[in-house]
Amino acid sequence: MDAIKVEIGSVKAPARTIYQKFTYCTNEDGKLIALRNFFKDNFEPPMIIFVEGINKLLSLYDEIKFDFPKISYLHSKMTKNEREESIKKFRCGETWILICTDLLSRGIDFKNVKTVLNYDCPYNPINYIHKIGRTGRAGKIGKAYTFIIDEDIGKLRSLSKMLSEIVIFLKFIYYLYLKCLYDSNYFY
Repeated sequence: MDAIKVEIGSVKAPARTIYQKFTYCTNEDGKLIALRNFFKDNFEPPMIIFVEGINKLLSLYDEIKFDFPKISYLHSKMTKNEREESIKKFRCGETWILICTDLLSRGIDFKNVKTVLNYDCPYNPINYIHKIGRTGRAGKIGKAYTFIIDEDIGKLRSLSKMLSEIVIFLKFIYYLYLKCLYDSNYFY
């Protein structure tokens, strides 16, 4: 099926310049497999990966740091100098991947972030919007991916109100697409 671009605007919705995709991974091990596949198929630096908590951040960093040498991290327990150095390296392109906690979801602006990955699904729509809002800024196209596991189903319910408008519209577009496939006179 060909890709269809859908633009829907709302004050409480992500920017229209952000492509969003959710990937079901079953469990934590599945997320690591999905991440490695993601790097093979969809990797577009510079990229920010959001995780829940410092322990998970450090664990993920240790797991992939040898696969991707241009990787760094940012969290609240780092010294001010360490945080500034990590931000500086990411801004100048020395680091292509920045793994971080919620610390970076608001307030720090990076130009040209092409990809955001929510390794852990955000708890509520506001956090989701702020995190994916690190990309698709100033009219540029960005991509936001979110990994989902069984425990995230409750979180998805809170995101559903924001996303339901988009889903309904996509179903309509899909209906039109199918109609075109089976009725060659549809647009004539």
